[in-house]
Amino acid sequence: MRSPIWGNFFALVLLLILLFGQAFFSPLLALVPLGEFQRQLATHVLVYGLPLALYFLLVPENPKTGLMLRWPGKLNLFLAFLCGLTIQPLMMILSALSSLAFPNQVTEAIASYADAPVWQMLLFVAVLPAFFEEVYFRGLILGSYRGVAFFRAALASALLFAVSHLDGQQFFYAFVMGFLFAYFTYRTHSILPSMVAHFTINATQSLLAYALWSSPFGQQMEEAAMVTLGDIVLGFFQTLPMTVLFGAFLFLFTHHNAPKGQPEGEEALDFSPTDGGRRLIDVFYCLCILLFIVVLFLQY
Repeated sequence: MRSPIWGNFFALVLLLILLFGQAFFSPLLALVPLGEFQRQLATHVLVYGLPLALYFLLVPENPKTGLMLRWPGKLNLFLAFLCGLTIQPLMMILSALSSLAFPNQVTEAIASYADAPVWQMLLFVAVLPAFFEEVYFRGLILGSYRGVAFFRAALASALLFAVSHLDGQQFFYAFVMGFLFAYFTYRTHSILPSMVAHFTINATQSLLAYALWSSPFGQQMEEAAMVTLGDIVLGFFQTLPMTVLFGAFLFLFTHHNAPKGQPEGEEALDFSPTDGGRRLIDVFYCLCILLFIVVLFLQY
């Protein structure tokens, strides 16, 4: 059975690649005649592809069970899409709260795509993150926590997911998203619903920002982004109906996926505690948290 130490080790590997990989990838890719789009795409694939390849070299296993790639059913995918759509206002409120303490670098990142085709923006902001981050954090890392009580495993993996963004403004809502995606995986024994929800959240928010930046009001967006606590409280009550709707869809998802026992022949997906529980926090996990704190200190 895969140990949690593998998940924590590969979380640290990914953080190191995110921090220092660009210095290695840029000279390497410069040797190949690639356009800017191809270079960005290759970098994105290398960041997650290299550690995933290393993982399968060190921990040989069936990708379908190891990364939780089983088919969850059309209804689960549809409910995950509805949850991702209706949680948007809550995510915006959490993002606005974080913006009171940290600058919103996500808006600046999306602004860099203002002159690019919309499909290219969606590829880098929604499609690739939804695929690679779910494979990595819910498939590899959360999957390595099997044999641990779900709540502990979800909290631990969600924290690593939030840390991987290396940004204080994104930390809190990324943590909430990470826990929600872990819940989808736990209920369905599949990362596909979390991929759908992840894509829906990223695509919707990026399309809204993209539309603003591409409009005549794009230059005024930075001023509009300056919010106060009063604005956030007002926004919370204005978006409360949509949040209630999200709760209804989440309830339907939970009811549809009431525990029915372990899928036959897929022991790797079991999150039932074994032997009183397994140790989650180790030196690799602590190093991930320490790296994140150092990055925040250097940034702010």
